[in-house]
Amino acid sequence: MLEYGSHMITDGWMDIKIKVVLVAFLLQFHASASFPQSAAQQDYTQPGLSQPAGRARVIVFVHGLHGSRESWRASNNAYWPDMIRTDPRFAYSDVEVAEYPTPASNGKMSSVQLADILWNRLKHDHVWEHREVVFIAHSLGGILVEEMLLRHPEEAAKVKFIVSYGTPHEGSPMARIASIYDRDPLLNDLSDADNNAFLTQLESNWRGHDSVNGIHRFCAYESEDTTPESGVGRYLKTHARVVGYFSATYGCDVTTPPQEIH
Repeated sequence: MLEYGSHMITDGWMDIKIKVVLVAFLLQFHASASFPQSAAQQDYTQPGLSQPAGRARVIVFVHGLHGSRESWRASNNAYWPDMIRTDPRFAYSDVEVAEYPTPASNGKMSSVQLADILWNRLKHDHVWEHREVVFIAHSLGGILVEEMLLRHPEEAAKVKFIVSYGTPHEGSPMARIASIYDRDPLLNDLSDADNNAFLTQLESNWRGHDSVNGIHRFCAYESEDTTPESGVGRYLKTHARVVGYFSATYGCDVTTPPQEIH
């Protein structure tokens, strides 16, 4: 189950995610042999690593709100970036596990500020030196990726597609409720309120800019509520759907059905 603030991923979710991204890669990059295999696959999972890009493509993992580099680790300790790195079907891809400040770790910042931080960190790790870039994003991470690409069209031209899991393209009721008690600008950015100018403008800009028109957006949505005993449910004392179906799938490719994540 996707949970607001959860750092762990169930084994079942891990299996489904791998299937989703494998299908996406096979659809988009069936001609992988066109890439020269010029160097060993690079490990970009260590913070601050500075070394030149080794392969033509890089797969970038971007965690969600309250997440971290550990967000991609399953309860059985399997680490999704490592699974891709050792899979021969991704032999022409480097792997980057991105990280940005969360409200718990570094105060209160807006989505625009976090998107700038994310871009600078990817630049430091030589991500933009690759010919092709693919993003796998959870929750807020999907919003930051879109904002970042709109602000940097030269890099956006290298991005083939984004795979988003539970990204609140139309906001989340949990953020709207929380914004009543907390002035964190991120909560306003992620609210499902009708007057959410940030998300409205983000989607309008995405549809209106040639620099991102060719980027496919594949989406997955959560199919179960968070229980009263876990995640945000503990605070609301009730079952809660953190990101609803329509919010998670809004603006995504209609040629590829959204994937259901239990």
